Amino acid sequence: MVEMTFEMTEEIEDRLNEISQRHHVPIGEAIRLGLCLLSIADREFGKGNSLAVVHEDGDKIEPVYVLESVFC
Repeated sequence: MVEMTFEMTEEIEDRLNEISQRHHVPIGEAIRLGLCLLSIADREFGKGNSLAVVHEDGDKIEPVYVLESVFC
């Protein structure tokens, strides 16, 4: 496995800490999962699709947030 070192803002570090603690995973795992989502989004944007967070209510599905670009 490749090791990476990178700098991040304090805000990003705080969010990663919150996420890793809430889901009981190491920060590295939270980063890995985020990179997986980025990979999926990038692949789908290449196909002309988008990535969205949706709310399901019975048969109705409403977008809560639509990611317009991988690099917002």
